[in-house]
Amino acid sequence: FALASHKFGFYEGAIDAYEKAKKAGSNPTQIDELIAACKWAQENQMFNQNVRVNPVSELYTGGLSFGIQYYKGGVVYSSASEEGGKKTLDKQGYEILNLYYSEIVDGKIQPTKRIFSKKLIYPTHIGSISFTSDNSMMYYSRAVRAKGGESILKVFSVEYDGKDWGNETELPINNDAYSCTHPAVSPDNRFLYFVSNKPGGYGGKE
Repeated sequence: FALASHKFGFYEGAIDAYEKAKKAGSNPTQIDELIAACKWAQENQMFNQNVRVNPVSELYTGGLSFGIQYYKGGVVYSSASEEGGKKTLDKQGYEILNLYYSEIVDGKIQPTKRIFSKKLIYPTHIGSISFTSDNSMMYYSRAVRAKGGESILKVFSVEYDGKDWGNETELPINNDAYSCTHPAVSPDNRFLYFVSNKPGGYGGKE
């Protein structure tokens, strides 16, 4: 009930429910953080939560597209190949997603797209990209085969040498025991945020 109230914006009711849960023996540290989040939302009601998403192009994505990022005069994103093109499938039968680039003209993403870099084509999915402020480095996640044969997600970085991307480096945050994904670089390039299901979190992925 507390989480549902929190989700739908009934913060006062959520706080009451969280307090009762804490008295009943729930993790006090986690409960205090959730209560703090509710109080922050109450104090910042000016943020507009009503968002309308409009289609901005006729870009063909094959129904599979995500992780879009602005890059120079266009956008880079993960997507399926062009309709009718040669397709590579994963073990579940889904088409392998690669990084594509499309130009932006008059505020609209153009329907034509091209492979972002042939050096970044892998036999597994790649996506969730993030660029540094000067576009000299890019972070992304891709599926890899960990020890024991299990498929997990890891975060990597590549550098731009003025002509193409290369020097792929696996980040030290990775571990064969859990996944790390969705990297996001802070505007000042000082921090890298990411999602993981590593031990010590509050749920499945944080």
